Amino acid sequence: MRVGRPCFLVSTTLLAALHGCIAPPGKPQGESPVTASGERDGAPAPAPEQHFRATVEDRFNTTFVVTDVTLHVPRPSFLGGESGEATRRLPLAHGAAELGVALEDLESIVIKGKRGGRLDAVVTLREHGSDAQPLEGTLQPSLELRGRFERTGLRVSVVLRDVTRVTIEAMLAEKKMRPAEK
Repeated sequence: MRVGRPCFLVSTTLLAALHGCIAPPGKPQGESPVTASGERDGAPAPAPEQHFRATVEDRFNTTFVVTDVTLHVPRPSFLGGESGEATRRLPLAHGAAELGVALEDLESIVIKGKRGGRLDAVVTLREHGSDAQPLEGTLQPSLELRGRFERTGLRVSVVLRDVTRVTIEAMLAEKKMRPAEK
């Protein structure tokens, strides 16, 4: 007795239904799940993405501003080259723990020096009450701050091992445009 073909059809149909390729009963297949109020299947609409700008002071005594800031955590590859991931969290090693400090909570990063292949850093958080204390820890020296150079709109990548201080602030929505688009 062969059972292969009917089982394949049933599993394919079930997989298509799970991924939303088949509309539920009573709803036409082309109908959008977004309601008129901007809600998606009863969930509120996502908040607009917040943008940040950073004032960077490097070890060459140069100060410049980077807009649309993200952090890039490089991951070395066995085959040569590097890959990595863009993130909005600063991976700060604090003792035995690694903290993920969100960009919206960061006020400044001060690099104190190098120790054991890591960067000693002091991270100041935005005020979260009267007991907000700076965090001391270490960072990967290859961690990058990426965005756009404010004066020209060109893409910029700053490696944290070349930085002495970074001050981060939220951008207003109207300041999001590059100078070339104004």
